Amino acid sequence: GRAWLFYTGFYCNGTTIANLTSTTYKPLTEVQLPDKTTLTKKMVSDLIDDCVNNSGYSLVPDFRNLWAYTNKYTVEDYDYTKGKGLSWVENDAAVNPESMFAIKFNKLASWNTTIGYANGYALHFGVRGGQDYANTFPFGQGWGAGPVAPNLVSDWTSAEPNDMRRDASIQDLDKLPNYKKGGWSDYVQETNYYEKKLSPISAKKPDGKYTCCFENLMYGETGWSISSENMQTNNIHDLVLIRFADVLLMQSELEENAAGINRVRARAGLEPIGAYSLQALQNERRWELAFEGTRWNDIRRWHIAAKALERQNNVDVYYCGNPDKNTAHNGGYAARYNATAGFQKMPENEVSIGSVVQNEGWTGSDAEYTGWK
Repeated sequence: GRAWLFYTGFYCNGTTIANLTSTTYKPLTEVQLPDKTTLTKKMVSDLIDDCVNNSGYSLVPDFRNLWAYTNKYTVEDYDYTKGKGLSWVENDAAVNPESMFAIKFNKLASWNTTIGYANGYALHFGVRGGQDYANTFPFGQGWGAGPVAPNLVSDWTSAEPNDMRRDASIQDLDKLPNYKKGGWSDYVQETNYYEKKLSPISAKKPDGKYTCCFENLMYGETGWSISSENMQTNNIHDLVLIRFADVLLMQSELEENAAGINRVRARAGLEPIGAYSLQALQNERRWELAFEGTRWNDIRRWHIAAKALERQNNVDVYYCGNPDKNTAHNGGYAARYNATAGFQKMPENEVSIGSVVQNEGWTGSDAEYTGWK
């Protein structure tokens, strides 16, 4: 489903940079495959229907129970979840009925080829600066990647003021009064918001002290390749790549009906939408799947990337702990997107031996972003 939706949207106008960055969106309804057979929208839709109806996957009844901050060692110490009867769906390695494709991790990560055994994605979204866990509880330490864009919060609040998923997905730092901005005096583009869904999660030990990762309590403090208090290697909760909710939204998009959207909305306690629209579908994917790695290719395939990226200009941020404005360089976000269509640079060592051709937009010195702070 994802591959079909991306290909038929992103390439709907053709394959040149001008085609790929056009704002015209009319997705293809059939694609010729390398073996000369044809794959149609109806064929893909039928496969998605079969998955929805017969796969055995289901929505977890409470959206909050999808995320590790409801684990049994943290849930009753976190003010947001305390006393609400919440329980992480993956407590004690239980099976998540909504998780359709996930990366598993274990205790054997070390500083060599096994570093990937730990959830490095979580680490990168952790709180930057090595702060005391008491200041940021229940969120653990990391590198501070992906600060939440303020326009996501404002758009979401305006469109769905009663959507419980917003507070379940985003931590307002004003509600963590001891949080200190600036990281290691090096944090740029910091905002007042962190994402909650995929971050490292700490926990309190019986003696009242904090452990860097709840996994130390859930899976035991022995058996770790490095140590039981290593914030870089002890995040081992699943990284879920495809959830059943995503497939329901794929179904609505392919069939242009509201059924899948409304199942997802019902779980969030929201009223159903009356009729399908592309805007409603786009909003629902933005809210439901926030921070789960789908947004970038969604805005590319819908041909709204340049417009969405430009909304980062002049927003309030913190630069090394000091209030600032986010300022684009090298022509700005839209200009860089329109030059590259969002493709990354090919490795120069491969280009130099002729094994690949450099992607458009990456051949000039101005592509190196040396002016960005």
